[in-house]
Amino acid sequence: MIKLGTVLLWGFFSVLGVGAGFLTSQYTTDKPELPAPAVAPTAADIEAAKAERIQRLIANPAAMREAPDFRLIDLDGETRSLGDWQDKVIVINFWATWCPPCVKEVPLFVEWQQQYGANGLQFVGIALDQTDPVRDFAADFEVNYPILLGEHEGIELSQQYGNRLGVLPFSVVVNPAGQIVWSHPGELTEQHFQNSILPLLQAEPESKPAAEPERLNSASLR
Repeated sequence: MIKLGTVLLWGFFSVLGVGAGFLTSQYTTDKPELPAPAVAPTAADIEAAKAERIQRLIANPAAMREAPDFRLIDLDGETRSLGDWQDKVIVINFWATWCPPCVKEVPLFVEWQQQYGANGLQFVGIALDQTDPVRDFAADFEVNYPILLGEHEGIELSQQYGNRLGVLPFSVVVNPAGQIVWSHPGELTEQHFQNSILPLLQAEPESKPAAEPERLNSASLR
């Protein structure tokens, strides 16, 4: 014999089961598809985007801001300013002798200065350091570009050039018109140079054929 309470209890659980099944099927069948996760850009993508931005700036100089001028002493005791290198593509590098990535990139700067100096490239180092270690470093590494002594004034100058985080090294590229084209916190690499600096340089001048020596004719000997 089945009691009424048992029948009612079975009926309750039956209804509950049907309802749960309906909700489950609704959830599984009507669940919206989630969008695929975005793929993080690679380092090559980021550098390509930077190179594209530089090309846009070259085509639209009005979008660039003027580089702040400065007056700093070099290792020979002479006062130098940004205007000393007008009509050049200037790479201003804020650095220090106690900064490992700064030290690592200097040999590349020496190489690029030697290779592309004739094309209008000019590196300028602004050392946030004391004079003696900077002088010794420049001699040991045979630095072939001007080194200026920034010290505390150089820290403020780097901030004016966009170094808001106060990192070293920090490099800024200034075009021949005195406008900031690109800045980079951290070590400069060959890829940075190829994408962000080399496009600004003048085409390598073509070598002219040597002139033939003038031939003496009989009339010129008379």
